[in-house]
Amino acid sequence: MDSLTKRLHKIQSQYFPRWDINHKYRIEKWDLPGARCDYKEKLIYVSNVNDELVIIHEICHAVVANGLHGPEFQNRLLKVADVANSLGGAKLANDIRSQVDWMRNQFKDHPDRRLTVREVCGEIEDAVLDVPKLSFDDIVKYVAREHAMYPEELLKYYPKSLRRAFDNAHSLLEVNQELHPI
Repeated sequence: MDSLTKRLHKIQSQYFPRWDINHKYRIEKWDLPGARCDYKEKLIYVSNVNDELVIIHEICHAVVANGLHGPEFQNRLLKVADVANSLGGAKLANDIRSQVDWMRNQFKDHPDRRLTVREVCGEIEDAVLDVPKLSFDDIVKYVAREHAMYPEELLKYYPKSLRRAFDNAHSLLEVNQELHPI
């Protein structure tokens, strides 16, 4: 068993003793910045393998089984903060509570907020303009990953808008190339 898996199991036994008792979840070092929990594949990706808070955060996504940072997720994090505090981890407990406070401020009007159509279409268009050769599927995967979602979820919530944004951005590129040939 590698050291990252040992770390996952240690954190699990301390803070999530009833979660994943058969150790079906795996953890891997991720080359991209940040972290992600793929709860369908039972895989946690982390770029900073030494950041206990990040691993705890991603395990909470696995426990709650969604990519949202809503009340259920926040309450699960607060339970971990209480356990950390009881184990003498006052700094970790405070860091977790600070993260939850930040989330509550960010999402106070819409705790289970999803991206607006305007936001997601803007990101699709930006991605096309930045890297025009990427396929629609690749851009949807990228935008979904940026928001801790699966591509299928993004397509479910915005079925026609994503394709329209993708096509509009390519049309803009074509017009721009006609006006300013290289």
